Amino acid sequence: MKDPTQLEIALQRGQAQAEVCLEKSRQESVNWPERAWEALIAYVNLHHGGPSWTAEDAVEFACRQPGVGKPHDTRAAGALFQRLKREGRAAQTNEFYRRVHGNGTFARKWITI
Repeated sequence: MKDPTQLEIALQRGQAQAEVCLEKSRQESVNWPERAWEALIAYVNLHHGGPSWTAEDAVEFACRQPGVGKPHDTRAAGALFQRLKREGRAAQTNEFYRRVHGNGTFARKWITI
């Protein structure tokens, strides 16, 4: 078995931190992950067959839905995006945009599958 690359290690750490953040959001706001997931699925379905979209736009949409609101840290949504990917509902594209909430760093856009 080969040793993981630096990128693989960084991705694993990021995924683990996203899960920790999601769990904290669950503790601070009962059922936030479940309500946010339902709103995120609605957003994804609205964009089926459409152009690519950003994670920031999807999270803002979800947080505006009745009963969802903002979590203690919007990075808690990262675990939800990992789930979208795992379940084959959405995928990252090769299009990049400058993140508003990431100090202008680049992130990939998403597309509904």
